[in-house]
Order: sequence, then C-alpha cells, then structure tokens
Amino acid sequence: MLNFPEPLSTYQSQIATLLCVFLFGLSAVSNAEVQEGGVLGQDRGQVMQGPRQGLRGTSRAESSATLVRITQQNQSSAEHVGYFLGLLHLALQKTVESHGPYRVEKTGVLSSQARNIARLNRGEDVDVLWSMTSNEREEVMQAIEFPLIKGLMGQRVFLIREGEQARFDGKHDLDSLQRLQAGQGSHWPDTEVLRANKIPVITSTNYELLFPMLKGGRFDYFPRGLHEVDSELALHPKLALEKSLMLEYSAPMYFFVRPGNDRLAGRLLEGLQRAQKDGSFDRYFDSHPVTAQVFERVERSQRRVIHLRNPLLEQQDYYQ
Repeated sequence: MLNFPEPLSTYQSQIATLLCVFLFGLSAVSNAEVQEGGVLGQDRGQVMQGPRQGLRGTSRAESSATLVRITQQNQSSAEHVGYFLGLLHLALQKTVESHGPYRVEKTGVLSSQARNIARLNRGEDVDVLWSMTSNEREEVMQAIEFPLIKGLMGQRVFLIREGEQARFDGKHDLDSLQRLQAGQGSHWPDTEVLRANKIPVITSTNYELLFPMLKGGRFDYFPRGLHEVDSELALHPKLALEKSLMLEYSAPMYFFVRPGNDRLAGRLLEGLQRAQKDGSFDRYFDSHPVTAQVFERVERSQRRVIHLRNPLLEQQDYYQ
C-alpha cells in the first residue's frame, strides 16, 4: 500500500496511480506458473485449440515460450495420437532448462498426410509431424532419427467385418493373402509397402472414410498398427479384430520438422535421448494406454507372422 502525505496534488495522484499499475504488472508476471515442461496457466502444458490461440493476453513467460505447432487430428486416431503428443511433451520438457519454456498448439484444418507435409515444408502453420519414415520423406523433411514406438507401426493386425473370421482362417502365407484386398490411405508409406509385396490395395485420401468403406465391402481388411487397433475398434463396433494373422515389416516412426529448423530438431533429439537415458521413455511406453501390454492384448504369440520387405527403406529393421 502506498502512503502519501495529505492532501495530494493532482500530479502526485497521477504518479501514485502509475506506480500501482506498474507494481501490479510485476506481481502478475512473477505469479505466472512455469513448469519443467513449459508454460502453465491457460494450457497447463497441454495443447491449445485453434490458430494462434493463447498469444493474446498471455503473461511474459508465455509470450517468450517456443511455439510448437501441430496439425489437427482425426477423431478415430485421437487415442493413439495421444501417445505421440505425450512423447512430444516429454521431449520438450526434458530440454526446458537448456532451451527454455514451450507451448504446443493445434493449428489449421484437418488435412491429409500429403497436405500436412506440404504445410510443414512451406512453414505455414506446422512445426512438427510424426510419421512412418521413408527415403522419400527424409528427402523432403528433416527426420529426428529416434524410433518413437519401438516398431509397433510395422507390426500390423487386421480390422475385418464382423462374422468374417472364417475367410482368414485358411490364410497362412503371403500368397494366400494376395487373394484379398487391403484398405489403406492414399499417401501412406504402408500402401507402397503392401503393393511392393503384391498385395492388392484400395485407397482413400480420407482416413475416416476407410472404416465405412470396410463395412460396406469395398475391401476385405484394414491393416493397423498394434497400438492403433483397440481404440479404433471401440469407435467402430461393427468391425472385429482378425485373430490369426499379422504382418511385419520395418516401419520406424519419427518426428519430422521443416528442413533447416535445426534448433527444434536438435531440441527434440536431445530431449528424446535424455528420456531414453534416464528411463522415462521406457516408463512412458510401458504405461501408456495404447502401448502397455500391447502384445498380450492382441495375442501376438498366437498369430502367424507374414514378413514383408519394405522397399522404401535401405535398412530393414523390424523393431525400430
């Protein structure tokens, strides 16, 4: 409380008012919560919705934080996307001391993978993507070469229509699988992998449309990563998990940034390596709902594994 002798002149009253405003502003900044993972407050370390949200009316700590923009996500992929989003936060949190606070923000509109890659390269409104890698993708984006999900993307079980398990019970090898049609996204690297192994593929540019296409008989099965299938089945109850087969091919998942964005690339790699070294990466993988006990959930040991060659990669490592 400021005390001035009475009576105050008009000039003294103005000075007192300015001092109060100044001191209140300092107090607001000092009370801004900053965690070891970024700026708290409105977003509390979580994703803020909408383009440029949170920049107006933020504290000084928030406005000086590194902004990391990601794309909007499909409803059917929300749960397994949460794994990669949490891992992005983990990597950024591990580097707050060396690189400063951060904010993660969803921007733009829902787009295809090809469109999102173009947005990233042009620096429009995307700073980070996560994707299965390929030689082509590593030519147009800067890969953070740290496998994010321990090869689960390349271990694929099938979504099928309810009541059609018998169609798959007699399939034991690649030759027999080639008599059925798979469904995949048009721009997914997996599509080229399947076709290179002479598996017929029906595609769509829209991920969400693949589920009604399967239900409607446009193709016979939808190969999904081990970490993806549970949440998708929960949202599409008329589909079922095929019980006897599994595809396996090298399919490392990486974070990608725009070429030349070396600061963010270096920060993410450093954060992931720190998490691996201190054990927090393994603890995250072992405890996250989409990856915890995933082999047991899909009864992997009971499945016949069909190995595929991935022509999009020079190195064939199934467990990256």
